[in-house]
Amino acid sequence: MPFKALPYMQTYNWSGFYLGINGGGWGDSDEDSGPGYDSLISAFTIVSSGTYSVRVGARSSTGPYVVRVEVGRTVQLESDGDFSNDSISGANSLRKVADGVQAKASIAGTIMQTGRPALPDAGNTDEDTFDLGRLNAGNIVEINFRFPSGSTLAPRVTLLNSAGSTVVDEDGNATNGHFRATLPAAGSYYARVEANSGAGSSAQYILDVTIDDNVAPKVTAVGRFPANGGSTDRVISTFTVSFDESLSASAVNAGTPLSNWDLREAGTDGNFLRPGVTAENFYRTGCAHHKRA
Repeated sequence: MPFKALPYMQTYNWSGFYLGINGGGWGDSDEDSGPGYDSLISAFTIVSSGTYSVRVGARSSTGPYVVRVEVGRTVQLESDGDFSNDSISGANSLRKVADGVQAKASIAGTIMQTGRPALPDAGNTDEDTFDLGRLNAGNIVEINFRFPSGSTLAPRVTLLNSAGSTVVDEDGNATNGHFRATLPAAGSYYARVEANSGAGSSAQYILDVTIDDNVAPKVTAVGRFPANGGSTDRVISTFTVSFDESLSASAVNAGTPLSNWDLREAGTDGNFLRPGVTAENFYRTGCAHHKRA
């Protein structure tokens, strides 16, 4: 919300209860989480259906203002108060959805105005960074943009590894709104959006990420079980499995018992299931917690 005074915004539900900036309970309203002294309530989560309102005021002076409200019903919204997702450490995690051998994600964002002279964030350039998760060597990442009507943004997008190094864009143009590359190594990767031009309150975009994943995930560690070939007299009620890439939470948690997991005991000959062998014991499994890698 651009304002020449010192503005603030508060969010209320249908009963007049002040929700605070975190979606519940009493708390301070936002005054200057946007560029300069602009107010910004970012990625506010509606926890129950109803009618909501925004109250605008000023700590000093008076003047005109503009309020923009973005509602994400079918698309994820970035969280960028105080330019918090400019860096890899503050990157927003993308919610990926499996589609065959592909993982897809979309997120809406705004490249805010560069900090104006004589203000606390003077010269600061907005960069939106998004966490794609852990991926394998050989995965193919493709990134595109869509724009709502009236968007002023001409963007560029780059892909970074966990060290902040840029992955080479195979389309040969590192400053356009398209990226495609085959990953050279396994690890965590991040998409970063910047403005070639048009940054400001109307610089909205939707970032579409597609990951072609023909490389099967590999187990990197199993916790609470004895070492390979070992044994234990403990009752093992829970165990952990770690993989070399991020997995789909819906696939990990599918079924009761879990339909995509197989926990079995070897037969009397020490081997696992082979044609014609049915001596192994199978165990029901449930997922207590899926932690994103």
